[in-house]
Amino acid sequence: MCGRLTSTSTARSLEQQALPVKPEMVQEEVEVGVVPEEGIQTKDQGKARRRRWRMLRSTRTTSTACLSSSRRHAAEWRRRSQSLVPSRRMSHLLLAALVRATTMSQSTSCSISRPRRSRKPTIFNPIRSRASRTLVPPSPPPGNHSALQSGLPQLDRLVLMVQSILIVATLVALVPLISLVTPLVLVVVQTNRLLVLLAFFATGNRTAPVSGRPLRQALRGLNTMEVFSLFLSTMGKVDQFTPAQDHDQSTRINFGVIKSIPPYTDLGYDHLMKENPFDPDSMLLLGEAVKDGYMANHGRPLLGTQYQHGSDDVKKGIIAFAKMKLLNENIVAIYSEKEDCKLKSLDTLLTSQQKFACLSQRLALQFHSINYILPEEREQVESHMRICLEVDERSKTMKSTSGSEPLLAEAAAELMQDFDPVTALVPVLSGFSIHVGDRGDLVASAILLLHRDAMVRKAIEHGKGKEEARVVPLLDYLTALFPTAREDILKARPSGGKVPTSKKFTLKDDLQGACFHFNHQFEVHDDGVVKRVYMVRFHSRSAMIICGNCQSGIVDLMFAFCASSPKLSINNTGLVLVQVTLDSRDTHEPDWSLHDLMDPARLQLFDGEEPEDHKTPVPIIRIVFAFGAKTAAVHVRPQPPAAERAKDARFRTYDIWCSGMSSRTLGPVNNISSWEALLARVDIWHSIYSTSKVGQDGRQLVSPMKSNLRKQQMMGAAEMPAFFSQWVEDKRGLCPDKPPKTERSTRSRPQK
Repeated sequence: MCGRLTSTSTARSLEQQALPVKPEMVQEEVEVGVVPEEGIQTKDQGKARRRRWRMLRSTRTTSTACLSSSRRHAAEWRRRSQSLVPSRRMSHLLLAALVRATTMSQSTSCSISRPRRSRKPTIFNPIRSRASRTLVPPSPPPGNHSALQSGLPQLDRLVLMVQSILIVATLVALVPLISLVTPLVLVVVQTNRLLVLLAFFATGNRTAPVSGRPLRQALRGLNTMEVFSLFLSTMGKVDQFTPAQDHDQSTRINFGVIKSIPPYTDLGYDHLMKENPFDPDSMLLLGEAVKDGYMANHGRPLLGTQYQHGSDDVKKGIIAFAKMKLLNENIVAIYSEKEDCKLKSLDTLLTSQQKFACLSQRLALQFHSINYILPEEREQVESHMRICLEVDERSKTMKSTSGSEPLLAEAAAELMQDFDPVTALVPVLSGFSIHVGDRGDLVASAILLLHRDAMVRKAIEHGKGKEEARVVPLLDYLTALFPTAREDILKARPSGGKVPTSKKFTLKDDLQGACFHFNHQFEVHDDGVVKRVYMVRFHSRSAMIICGNCQSGIVDLMFAFCASSPKLSINNTGLVLVQVTLDSRDTHEPDWSLHDLMDPARLQLFDGEEPEDHKTPVPIIRIVFAFGAKTAAVHVRPQPPAAERAKDARFRTYDIWCSGMSSRTLGPVNNISSWEALLARVDIWHSIYSTSKVGQDGRQLVSPMKSNLRKQQMMGAAEMPAFFSQWVEDKRGLCPDKPPKTERSTRSRPQK
């Protein structure tokens, strides 16, 4: 099955237990196979041989007659079961299969032919094999035979045969219960064991709307054999197969007598990369790491196996296939409808769930699911390639994430070129229970990612191939990101670290051959990986990292770049450190102390490196986005005096300050109203005290009465009159009572 699999175990794999066999059957089997010892001559030896041979012939005739009778009885049971309800039909079919298998077990005591050994698993369809496999034991040739001649003890061979017949017959009986789903049976025959795996694919989507209780009862009846049933489904509704203890229909499960196996979701990651893992010392070129074939091996093996074993057409269309899996819809039909309707974008054709899937794959959006599984989160897991990390034992809460899969992120990037991601992100943050960050890092991530997309699109327009265009020159990226400070950036002097003696040495000289690539981001939990030895690994999988709270709020975002050549190695890796603030005290005047806090030595960015990794200073660019400032401006830090500079020969720093938000100072910001609405959504505490309603122009409409009433419930939380007006008489004017803005005054004037 294509797609992410959320596996759920519903049976137990127990130790091998022999089926009950009559003692006289075993005794007869051993006696028949006895070989007289050499040197003992009996005058009735010929008569004894003939008597044993007659016994074998009579037993074979009896077994054939029993099998014919059992077939008639089984056919009668199947005929009667056609008019029954599914639960009783299963019982009748199972009984018919057991009748046939029991007769078979009684007739195989004299079968002493050598079994066919197979070390590899044999895959067969129980429906087809039922008609094609003969159930009559082969007749032995005349002569003396030993019970151990076949390589297995006769009793073990008998048990294996009876077990296999019971399993196949039971599966034949279970097929009508599972409608369109036919189980894939893997039978592994070892030296003295029979292992059977029942795999039910797409059980959540294709199972008929009937109770699963008969199926569970039938599988529970096989728990004395080495049978393991595996239900594979992409649906997030795991309680369909493993309900919570207090919701299960079984009384024994309700009272804790027996327990269900919890859902199993730990399937691993990067399985195809294990064959050829990334080695920082192997000097892999960045141009090789951004190719479709290399990126497809990261994450789930779905895309990698398609690329490795597909034809040339499959390899060329691997991005289109990733789009289809991400949207859960035929991508050709979507673009055909776009052309038929003469639409400029896919804004009206894609649903909010599909847009969220694209945004989440790149921005690592996280759900807030505390007390129950959100329907939106379940749908993302079921239909849009989101990963289910954990489901609690009561099947009520789920932990999901968007994994680091570069090829899926590249497919999402191409889809986002056909709709406005910022306009789509605002209702997503309002309609979904999403964690938006604490300091506006989501807005900064969107700016960096969308600017990367614009640079790739521009390179393709200038004649580069898609894979070649993914390698972005760092100087071009920075100068286009801050267009008003282009010349200042190119002429920037080092602000700390090892400063060259030449006064003509600038950022342009230091990063002349620097390049990078990232198309998505993910959050790290431990500050131990916020080091250069790990950043080169993240760079190899086209990822930028969110530091979150692991660096005490000093660094919010970080990505790596190749400093002097396109080689992915530790000694050739530079870093870009980003800090985001929403402090209203920030102004257009830069506060360089925030950059000084991002000290590479203090952050231990070079731990775990060898001395040869520092033959040249590491270029480090530090950027601060002060979105809380009212005035938009971009400043490049001039070189401080020698006494104020950090003196460390391992690195060389360059600092950039960006305040406010404007289309003039930030290249990706084109629709300023949408960006301001997005910024208002991530400003958490301000958004709580305002009734958020987005107008047609993208701006929020504020109801002052509701806002003031809400502020009164959180008395004293901020320096505003509404937080104190009900319980404090302010005679000193600490909180000046300014007239609240009306709804009319907050609206933007229509453009002429």
